Amino acid sequence: MNADADVLSKIKHASEQDRQCRVVPDFSDIDPGLPFVPEVFTQLYHTSAYDLLNPEQKLRYNQLFGLRSNELFMVFEKGVTRQVIHQLKNARQESDPLLADCLEGMLVEESRHHAMFLDFNRRFLPEGYSNKGRCFTRDSRLEMGVLLTLAKRPGL
Repeated sequence: MNADADVLSKIKHASEQDRQCRVVPDFSDIDPGLPFVPEVFTQLYHTSAYDLLNPEQKLRYNQLFGLRSNELFMVFEKGVTRQVIHQLKNARQESDPLLADCLEGMLVEESRHHAMFLDFNRRFLPEGYSNKGRCFTRDSRLEMGVLLTLAKRPGL
């Protein structure tokens, strides 16, 4: 077995083991009194306007920023990332089936991540996510068209 195949075998094995023993996060006890991301990661934190907010407003802003960040991950995981991985997998199916298997595992993981982020957002803000997967982000036909066109040509 060559070095690349050895590495791919290890990746495939580790991924399969991880899927078998992974515990799905339980978001039923989300603490509404805690921030979702470090303050420094939020955009408003770096402006003078942030100092005008009281602690409750800062906390709510932080939580909403976290939900929006989850949405952005979902957009890329369900759309762009899945398309790129799928295209690469199909391109390598015949020439490198082990790599194709590893890429298939990545597709499974991306689906699990998407479901996890959506579950978190729905549990924290059910009214915003009751009948849809997003509350803060919208699909621009032009932006999504460009992203999906690029995703379908991962060799570029």
